[in-house]
Amino acid sequence: MSIDRNTFENTSEEELTALSVPDQVLGFLAAYDDREAKSHEIASQISVDEGAVGTELLGLKNRDLSNIRRLSGR
Repeated sequence: MSIDRNTFENTSEEELTALSVPDQVLGFLAAYDDREAKSHEIASQISVDEGAVGTELLGLKNRDLSNIRRLSGR
């Protein structure tokens, strides 16, 4: 179940951690759709392992739902 921007911004951190990693990543992306963020920045904000965030971002890219790019050095 995906969440919208309003839900993401108005839900406590404890409630957000009960969501699946894909839902947390999608919620973050929806809440900050006007910004770019690196996977480690998203991971830090939603308190999820960076590798898990990277996996979700790659899955979204493979379905043409997100635009990610590789940056050297991180």
